[in-house]
Amino acid sequence: MPIDSISKNKTPNKKERYHGLTESVIMMVDDEPITMEMIQAFLEEDGYKMFHLEDKSVRAMETLEKIAPDILLLDLVMPEVSGFDILSAVRKHAKFSHLPVIILTSSTDTESKLRALDLGATDFLAKPVDQSELQLRIRNTLAAKAYTDQLAYYDPLTKLPNRQMFHEHFNWAVTKAKRFNEKLALLNIALDDFGRINASVGLSGGDEILFQMARRIEQLVRSTDILSHSLPSESIDINLFRTEGGAFLLLLERLQDTTDSVIVANRLLQVIRQPLQTAGVEIYLTASIGIATFPDEGQDCATLDHLANNAREYVKKKGGNSSQFSSRNINSIYEKRLSLENKLRSALKKNELILHYQPKIDIQTGAIQGVEALLRWNMDGKGLVPPNEFIPLAEETGLII
Repeated sequence: MPIDSISKNKTPNKKERYHGLTESVIMMVDDEPITMEMIQAFLEEDGYKMFHLEDKSVRAMETLEKIAPDILLLDLVMPEVSGFDILSAVRKHAKFSHLPVIILTSSTDTESKLRALDLGATDFLAKPVDQSELQLRIRNTLAAKAYTDQLAYYDPLTKLPNRQMFHEHFNWAVTKAKRFNEKLALLNIALDDFGRINASVGLSGGDEILFQMARRIEQLVRSTDILSHSLPSESIDINLFRTEGGAFLLLLERLQDTTDSVIVANRLLQVIRQPLQTAGVEIYLTASIGIATFPDEGQDCATLDHLANNAREYVKKKGGNSSQFSSRNINSIYEKRLSLENKLRSALKKNELILHYQPKIDIQTGAIQGVEALLRWNMDGKGLVPPNEFIPLAEETGLII
């Protein structure tokens, strides 16, 4: 049976699945397609939507790694590779050692069941499968998994995904980026001098401030205007994680231009600077943000994480309240862009913006019917800046209406 390919627009991940058990990804391995189709029909009646059916046992582990399901329904007796072999391989796999595996079997042989239990089977379902029993077993197994995953993958204070979730999600993001030739940007965000907050308002007050800040950043990340209207923000996936203390990771996927990530960084700096309240005390914070990009600077999670962290520390040493690319090449592009923005802000005061009038002429009579007004910028009196360089910048920074 064909395996569903990874979607360009949406890839299943743990963070999305926790919104409801029916969003869980269910994978089945059985050499009888009719059995899998019947089970899928039973589960669809219970609201489940995401299935991956594999009738070639030799492809089971390959499919498992691509799909990363929430639960595996596994037949025992299959040609070429048995369910016992697959179960053994699953339990030896670092990523799937705790994956729930429900064995589908028509065998009443006690020895086979004991062997499967020894290999790490979670539960058994007898063939032919009873619909009510199937739905109950799946629901209970996924509920137990969701609870343990919540503890393993989410920060208890901010309720944001944690570093472990970040590593797993990053691998999905890189797989998509390579397949569709897209870019990623990792933002390492640290609140400046957060230790003084705990010292001034106590640990509980510091926790409250951190919770409020997490909600504020999360709200910005989920808003539709985090990127300028001139950028295709509706196509960009933005994922926020809390790592430790006053530190967060923000992963931007499907970027067309990695320098666009600095727009997000600037919006973050603006919202972080707004005051917070705890126990009647007004708190002001700033942040340092380091930015690393894929594939320009690194091809794996560890490299990008290290580069973004180093860039963040560089910002901290310079006083914080700013962002920095880890790549010299990309940073030079941004510095040029920032310099152009600063000069554009003062261009009006210096009377550097001028209008050129292009006449519209009636071809038959030669008479001028009107003119088109074109904005030009004579920067520092050294010559005209091409409109395609400064008009988009004016739109992104809100300098033009």
